[in-house]
Amino acid sequence: MGLGFDLDSSSGRTFLGMTGNALVMLVTEPVGQGVLFLTQMFWSLYVLELGASLFTLSLLAFVSGLIKVIMQIPVGYLSDRVGRKSLVFWGGLIPSFAPFTYLFATRWEHLIPGVILEAFTNIVLPARQAMFADAIEADKRATAFAAIHTIFSLFSTAMPIIGGFLLERSGVIQGMHVAFLFSGVIMIITGLARGVFLKETMVLTKKHAEFSIKETI
Repeated sequence: MGLGFDLDSSSGRTFLGMTGNALVMLVTEPVGQGVLFLTQMFWSLYVLELGASLFTLSLLAFVSGLIKVIMQIPVGYLSDRVGRKSLVFWGGLIPSFAPFTYLFATRWEHLIPGVILEAFTNIVLPARQAMFADAIEADKRATAFAAIHTIFSLFSTAMPIIGGFLLERSGVIQGMHVAFLFSGVIMIITGLARGVFLKETMVLTKKHAEFSIKETI
């Protein structure tokens, strides 16, 4: 056991090579992540409406990107050391509060906490991908990944149309408020669903369950 853990290979129903956790993620990931596209295309308009400059808009994007760059490797390491489920669960639930901080913002400065929270969506991407891959039959991994990306694409393609309709009817601020409320609720529901239905498949040995900061450096 060179990796320090055993995978639970319990059998169950399959769909395109996906079992257990992969089937859960086939639903929660496209819905929970795809709903972000409801506001993503119109985000810059909202930030500018709250009094930000074009430079400030780019600065917010920089902060988000910097957090992802700094945290992805440590989170990937933790995923291999302490298991996938807790990281996938908290990495999905924490960002679900970002839309609510955007909803109640009255100045662009109020968006900063939400930008930091939303960055967790991509920080735990390695853990999500690893957990999905763990629950796929080896000879059908390409098919399974194609399936989840196709479903995700359906959601991410449809969401901007709905968002554009909301903003066209209600204006930028009011339309984005509705979109933030809706996306926040959906993200919380899918985040809780991960906690209920996902199962930890990594059985850590005592040696590898002990986290050492020294070993990460």
